[in-house]
Amino acid sequence: MRQIIIYSLILLSALGIIGICTFVRLLTRYKRTISRPKSFVRFFSAFLLAVIMSFGSLYWLVDCYFIDSVPHSFTIEEAMENYGGIKNYVIIDQINPDFASEKILLVQENEDVLVACYIKTRKMLIGLERYYANGGAYLVNSRIYGIKLIGEEYVNGGYPISFPNLWYGIIFPENRDKIRINGKVPYFHDIHFNGADYVIWYIDKDAPEAELVFEE
Repeated sequence: MRQIIIYSLILLSALGIIGICTFVRLLTRYKRTISRPKSFVRFFSAFLLAVIMSFGSLYWLVDCYFIDSVPHSFTIEEAMENYGGIKNYVIIDQINPDFASEKILLVQENEDVLVACYIKTRKMLIGLERYYANGGAYLVNSRIYGIKLIGEEYVNGGYPISFPNLWYGIIFPENRDKIRINGKVPYFHDIHFNGADYVIWYIDKDAPEAELVFEE
């Protein structure tokens, strides 16, 4: 499928370039024939289509293939499948910070584990996006995973977790008005999981370390 897409883009870009060359030649040779308004509109519309075909296809070829250092996918579900680090999961929620290219994907694993996954977003043409999943952290732990993961006993402390451009963590709702990250109030996202209420907090990374305090 990937090869079919690449060959299709190459064909479109080639047709677009041929179209541009043809229209430029017509423009230089037959200026009088397109001087009438209707002829000019038709000529310009066809020329614009050739430009879009050419440069649009070339852009997708470059962005999707030649310089793609990591396997970005067209859907978050596909990105998670390519990551493969979490099994038996269901995507239950998603947080989209306005200040970062990362998304916080909240995933339920094996019925009683809450995981936050790192989803990197690449902006493409006309508002399209591609995604890359690169792991994450366990927010609410199950007893079957042992004590090394972030379990409910740490939730009340709001353990800070780092993404490239943001910090985030999880707290109980009663601490929403108390938590400060480097002296700032973070953003909040409510979630109900496994019969309990939690609050995901997140904030932009503006310093090397995150100092987390609870004000009384």
